[in-house]
Amino acid sequence: MTKVALAFGSFSVGAALGSLFLGIHISAVTQPSSGQARMSHLSATGARNVVAITADASPKVPGIMMTVDHLEAIRSGQVLDGLECIDCVFEDATLRYSGGAYRLINPTFKGRVTVEFSGPAYDAVFLEHVVTAIGSGPKPQAPTVPKQQIAMVTAPAILNVVSPELGK
Repeated sequence: MTKVALAFGSFSVGAALGSLFLGIHISAVTQPSSGQARMSHLSATGARNVVAITADASPKVPGIMMTVDHLEAIRSGQVLDGLECIDCVFEDATLRYSGGAYRLINPTFKGRVTVEFSGPAYDAVFLEHVVTAIGSGPKPQAPTVPKQQIAMVTAPAILNVVSPELGK
């Protein structure tokens, strides 16, 4: 036991002295814990052009990650983010979308099609409802926005749908 303690102590002293005199060390830089900038009491009354002070926190939209031909999503769910789907059929399906790029080329929609929004996509839908509420009266109420939107298709619908991010 004493040999182990002597060896550990010798190692500790050698490591400490070596790092002091030989320049073996690591510099640590502290960063804010939340990553959020905080400002208060800003005013832009009567300003023509207001520049917001912000860190670039916009989400980075990944591109198309997978191409699928003739997928049939019948009574099932399908994630749209990163998907290119050519000649696919969505029947009584739930499409899940969180804001990534997508491309639906010549898809067919039948029956009850549900779109579930989450993440940045849900935030965008919510913001759209807030902007609509602002224009509706003097004191807008925060709207309740469903995370799902449902469309009943009475006859098969075929159309091309491409995310706006890919159209740039």
